Amino acid sequence: MNGAIITDLANGRVEFNAWSGLNDVVRSRDNLLGLSPSNYTFGGIGGGSSIDSRASKQRKQLSVSYAASNRVYDNRLVLTYGSGVNSKGWSYAISASRRWAEEGYVDGTFYDGTSFFGSVEKSVNKSHSLALTVFGAQTTSGRSAAAVQEMYDLAGSNYYNPNWGYHNGEKRNASVGRNFQPVAILSHDWKINDKSTLETAISFQTGKNKVSGIDWYNAADPRPDYYRYLPSFDPAYGDNPQAYAEDSTQLANLMSSNEDLRQINWSKIYEANQLHDTAKYVIANRVTDATRYSFNSTYNSEINENLTFTAGLTFQKQDLNYYREVEDLLGGDYFVDLNQFADQTSIEDSSIIQNNLDNPNQKIYEGDRYGYDYVAHLQKTSVWAQGNWKYNKLDFFLSGMLTMDNFYRTGNVKNGVYANDSYGDSPKQNFTNPAFKGGVTYKYNGRNYFYVNGAYINRAPLFENTYVSPRTRSLSVPDVKNEKITSVEGGYIFRAPKVRARATAYFTQFDDLTDTRSFYHGDLKTFVNYTLTGISKSHTGLELGIDANLGKGFSAAAVASIGQFIFTNRPTGYATQDNKDTVLIANEAIFAENLHVSGGPQSAYTLGLTYRSKQYWSVFVNFNYFDEIYTEFNPARRTLSALDLVDSDDPKFEQILSQEKRDGQFTMDVSASYSWKLNNRYKSLKKNTFLVFNLGVTNILDNQELTSWSYEQLRFDTDAHDVNTFPAKYAYSFGASYFASITLRFN
Repeated sequence: MNGAIITDLANGRVEFNAWSGLNDVVRSRDNLLGLSPSNYTFGGIGGGSSIDSRASKQRKQLSVSYAASNRVYDNRLVLTYGSGVNSKGWSYAISASRRWAEEGYVDGTFYDGTSFFGSVEKSVNKSHSLALTVFGAQTTSGRSAAAVQEMYDLAGSNYYNPNWGYHNGEKRNASVGRNFQPVAILSHDWKINDKSTLETAISFQTGKNKVSGIDWYNAADPRPDYYRYLPSFDPAYGDNPQAYAEDSTQLANLMSSNEDLRQINWSKIYEANQLHDTAKYVIANRVTDATRYSFNSTYNSEINENLTFTAGLTFQKQDLNYYREVEDLLGGDYFVDLNQFADQTSIEDSSIIQNNLDNPNQKIYEGDRYGYDYVAHLQKTSVWAQGNWKYNKLDFFLSGMLTMDNFYRTGNVKNGVYANDSYGDSPKQNFTNPAFKGGVTYKYNGRNYFYVNGAYINRAPLFENTYVSPRTRSLSVPDVKNEKITSVEGGYIFRAPKVRARATAYFTQFDDLTDTRSFYHGDLKTFVNYTLTGISKSHTGLELGIDANLGKGFSAAAVASIGQFIFTNRPTGYATQDNKDTVLIANEAIFAENLHVSGGPQSAYTLGLTYRSKQYWSVFVNFNYFDEIYTEFNPARRTLSALDLVDSDDPKFEQILSQEKRDGQFTMDVSASYSWKLNNRYKSLKKNTFLVFNLGVTNILDNQELTSWSYEQLRFDTDAHDVNTFPAKYAYSFGASYFASITLRFN
């Protein structure tokens, strides 16, 4: 963004919500495809993206727009102003938006967001310009959660949400996200001469991300979709808490007909808290308090008519304070900072149940921290260089990068279970990694191009995958390694006045990946940390795209992305639990080979038809098909212990090792736009004035069966070897939804 690196070092992701609602001012962007060369970044296997939101890049305008929708929010109001560049070289731009919904598409969700943007830029002279940009988005949203199919069936809807219940006659959501992490970027452009430039940016970001949820101590699980409360639960596993239901059929009928039985019972929670001095239930926030700094400088020079040289230097520093805090005591007087998981297994040592040994049995009130409190310190430095040669028939490039990562954990509290490994600074993790990429393009003629690119990239593991359980201790994953990526892509490009086409085939191999997950284990009554090391996977695919001008305002586009993303080895499993300083599993083989990577459809197809009228209106229709959608697998289910005593001829053997594939789904989208120049009718208007209408309907056929995300629960029934004891959870894409906007713009 404006030359600054804004990737989160802890998880490798870009937090796009930092500028959500600011669509008007982030339209100027450059997208790097695949392994292609770039004049602003070394890039990755998926390319890169650069957004230029500086004031001089904004359209000179005053724009006011309102939109109505039935998606995450119902209403949106946006005001944007861009001054353009004046005679003294100054330019500035501002934008603000407000988005809100009392209830979103999914029951119990809501949205309240306010975004702001400001940029001022000064062109000092022909060689130097300086820009300061500040933006942020403050959002509060009621969240939905994935659920087992049984609950969707009982509710009669694939949009059942277990996160809410009625409180004093109104819907109350227990899981609320609150995010505000504003960003400031200072950018400097230096035109050294006619052939060389240096672009430098310094950025600063700070703020908190909070996600709330119900926490409880020595009390019944309040979640309405807890597996022991469902009709499918076999009482042989324990006492059925729904004593009024004589059998599963009766319970199913009750839950299907009575919505209250499918949602959080807030009245019971308040009653339980009022019966005791210590609150049994609280609303707690999982907080990430982030501070990020970055420096990035990129040099570009045209050495001669054939060679362009690019080099860059990047430094990033990030501190993330993770902790839990009480938001609402739910009618209770106070909460006590005790480790309920340790309490259930270690009663001989009272100190072991303390989350904070330096402040034992601490009474926690609203706003107080408890449970865990630690800081992740991360730092990354990268240098890279690229040569790009261009000739009449042949183009080629070579680039290399060296990256140095280091990070460590600082514990702010001394945990009773891990008194010697929870407080203070951990040893530093240091990684130095090279990366290389290059490619050749053959220009057969002005319309036909053939290319091949390749890359070999080493990168450090993520902080969140390197530590076994950073909430409780500084223990790192054994034998953690640098990740290795080998990738190659090749393709054909056709460019003609009325037809453009592109075909790309690719293969990427990932090796020595590490993945750490945490989940609550009901039998052990504690959180279990499950780490996979030595993961290998391959992504193989073919991407096709064609865009054709059919004449008389009609055009068509077709896209196909056909992929196969699979695990190619048996990684090693390592498991620990939070309430004991012991290892549950070490060096256990995970039978993941040939299982599919989850996270979305591996194959997708779209056919789009467009009509653009000379009267400034357009209509767009897209036909989409999504397939090869796989449920994320549970590694604990693909082990020798899970298959213990199961004969290979037993149908359960194949059920345990198999992976669910969700059905492919078809959707259809329709949209239209119209731009009306008011000056044509109102001659007295001094500025060009436009009224712009947009209407879009996504999934107009209301297909409600498309899975957007699904995962197997991380628990497995090792006694009965029944894959249905803890069934997979699903989240579904929205059915028919619309977005309609009207914009008044003065240029």
